[in-house]
Amino acid sequence: MTNRNTILVSVFLILFLFQVNSLSLDYINFTFDKFLDQNENGEVDVSEFSIFACRMEHNKDKCYKQRKINEVFGRFDKDSSGYVTKEEFVEVLASSSKSLLKDPIEGGPQQIHLSVTDKPSEMVVMWITRDKLNSVVQYGTTSKHYNMNATGTISTYSAGIDGWTGWIHTVILENLEPFTKYYYICGNTDNWSTEYSFTTAPTDPSSEAFHSNIFAVAADMGTYIPMGWAVAERMEEDNLSRKFSLALHIGDVCYAGVGDDWELEEIWDVWEDQVQGIAANVPYMFAVGNHEKYYNFTSFNARFLMPGDQCGGEHNFWYSIDYGNVHFTFMSTEHDYSPGSVQYKWIEQDLAKANSNRQQRPWVILSGHRPMYCSDTVEWDDHRAGARFQQLIEPLMIKYKVDLYLCGHMHMYERIYPVINGTSITKSNTYVNPGIPAHVVVGASGVFLDDTFVDPVPEWSAIRTGEYWGYGQMSINSTHLYWSFIDESSGDSKDEFWIIKTSV
Repeated sequence: MTNRNTILVSVFLILFLFQVNSLSLDYINFTFDKFLDQNENGEVDVSEFSIFACRMEHNKDKCYKQRKINEVFGRFDKDSSGYVTKEEFVEVLASSSKSLLKDPIEGGPQQIHLSVTDKPSEMVVMWITRDKLNSVVQYGTTSKHYNMNATGTISTYSAGIDGWTGWIHTVILENLEPFTKYYYICGNTDNWSTEYSFTTAPTDPSSEAFHSNIFAVAADMGTYIPMGWAVAERMEEDNLSRKFSLALHIGDVCYAGVGDDWELEEIWDVWEDQVQGIAANVPYMFAVGNHEKYYNFTSFNARFLMPGDQCGGEHNFWYSIDYGNVHFTFMSTEHDYSPGSVQYKWIEQDLAKANSNRQQRPWVILSGHRPMYCSDTVEWDDHRAGARFQQLIEPLMIKYKVDLYLCGHMHMYERIYPVINGTSITKSNTYVNPGIPAHVVVGASGVFLDDTFVDPVPEWSAIRTGEYWGYGQMSINSTHLYWSFIDESSGDSKDEFWIIKTSV
């Protein structure tokens, strides 16, 4: 496929709902005219909207339930007139983000995001510019007063059906003080970013801060308008009051490609703009998903820096970090994890080491994109007791007493009771010294939601829903882990549970 309009037609038809690629107002108008306005009268009603949504289903025998189509349609139909004009369509897209109507990369530093290394005294700052410029971060502990300076590297990459033009800047700030707030700007003398801030990890096990952290957890976000943007904005807003220590994104980042062997690189730019409000202020850590696979994961590895190579793992694919009293292990469900594989050996070594250090870090959390247990019908045979993933990895989780498994992949929310080989040990929402892991599928952070489930409900399934888009909040102290699933629309909690340790 070489014609750019043909490419865009394919992208819009495949990427579920309004995978806007920020290419200009012309392309937004093109989407409305060619894909939505079936009768060419300048207005789109819910029936036309439904036709478009259902055309994009991979499984033509299954279509999104009308209830969810109505809900999305209502976000565009602001005046409840029963139809959406092109002006309303553009207005909603523009109001979702200031970046939607600009070129993919323009102006100075953008797509700014943070990540941690395996050293609590370091912070990675990354951003993108259109032109090849120097990579500089100025920072300090007082707002607007930057008495420290760091330089870094610049790189680019080539991938995608249309290629990609831009420059990726990476600066690692070193010798940072623990549990300290830093303010920073990035860019160069000709064009600085606005000011952002971050707080380094606490390192003193005797301090309250070491044992009191809140983490945001999302998966399967994409740039679906207005859902992915709405979840990102909810996370950004909640961070103002909750002060997240880390944001964890458990795979399927932007959906720059689906189902084929190509992707459109500008969608990565749109997604990074989308999350900048939180990712520039809170370290944003990833587990790799199946939608990052294109061109041998080229874009995913070029645009982000996880500490796999520092901690004995593998690039951005499998790695671990300590934050306060929590040990996080990130695995790749997209690479070989069978016994004897490089990843399997690393996972076992990492979990064994973490389990031996429970006095300092009592919590061990494993994250991987695909579920071990999930009662969505689409991939039921892969996500139940007896399936390959459960058979190979669950024994390690039991042996080394993993507390919680976080995942996504299925486009819904489901909580699984502490379970071993398909048998749960409790049916409450408070797990006291369970000794085996609970599971959470949080694949509802922006994509169109699934709501077809196996029947009867598996006895290990505590709650399952395709009703809400949102993300998870996880608050952890020395004895309690509290989880809450936050609805992007209301900000209310739609599910919650506790894990309590009375002894380590």
